[in-house]
Amino acid sequence: MYKISVIVPIYNREKYLNRCIDSVINQTIGFENIELFLIDDNSTDKSKSIIKSYGDKYDNIKCFYFSKNNGVPGPLRDIALDNATGKYVMFLDSDDYYKDNFCEVMFNAIDGTKFNIVESKFNIELYNAKDDFKNYSVNPLEDKNILLDIWMWNKIYRKSFIDKYNIRCLNILFEDVYFILECYFNNNSNVKFLPNYCGYYHVIHDYSNEKSLSYDFDENNLVKLIDGLKFNIDYIKNSNYEFVLPNIVCHCLIAIFVIVIEYNFIPKKVANYVIDISDYAGVELNFDEKWAQMFYNTCIKRKYWLINLFYKILSVYFTSDFLKKLHRNKL
Repeated sequence: MYKISVIVPIYNREKYLNRCIDSVINQTIGFENIELFLIDDNSTDKSKSIIKSYGDKYDNIKCFYFSKNNGVPGPLRDIALDNATGKYVMFLDSDDYYKDNFCEVMFNAIDGTKFNIVESKFNIELYNAKDDFKNYSVNPLEDKNILLDIWMWNKIYRKSFIDKYNIRCLNILFEDVYFILECYFNNNSNVKFLPNYCGYYHVIHDYSNEKSLSYDFDENNLVKLIDGLKFNIDYIKNSNYEFVLPNIVCHCLIAIFVIVIEYNFIPKKVANYVIDISDYAGVELNFDEKWAQMFYNTCIKRKYWLINLFYKILSVYFTSDFLKKLHRNKL
């Protein structure tokens, strides 16, 4: 049995794929202890040939190729979860990369313990800092900062726990939110948290001339994203943990706000979508980030000219490399 199965969903990442894969091969835990899944979502660039070249070279690299694009990473991750044989599971996005000791640190933090999930801090400044492996036990449902850490890739999961509750991503958007909530709700216990260690480098690109996802973000995909949020709202309402709903909805709405600003969706339609989500959630929404609260209030009040003004102001915020780094390091 491998110590860790690392799962990488891929779509048109030829520029970054070698760096991503090599960061796993060069792990200090020893690549022979890792089972690496490379799953391609019918890429149209050279990603498939890059994947094949690694698969031909290493027996512990398992390659899967979808003949039809799914448009979301959930099915790619799920097929890997169905086939993974590692004692633990980790995730990696195909344009990101691991610090060379990330797998070893996370394995040592979870192996031989009672924990089903171990989380590391996601903060780019910590990535280049001296390693600090201080850790503590925390209930993610009682700590807002941990609850809203819905990234799949800064964690390690016990595979037997994932299998016991058949936790999967599903074929939806906001699938990462669903996956993490499934983990938290079924775990119903504390997780281990490393607040001063970051071993995952998340790359934020300027996608003005490059597709960032497996889909072009038109209005149809915005609707799919909203449907994914509604799926999660229903899931939470049908759980015993409805008290997390306002925080999760706010967190997801911020992601939607960033997208509608980046792609300049029609203000009237944006306002209608935001009002629809607010009504569907049926809870009071209070955002920690002031700009998000202001944008939300503007949509609720249907002030279309103000939404356009937000577009102009916030588009500068989200396209400035310096400001993006500041925003990212708050996560």
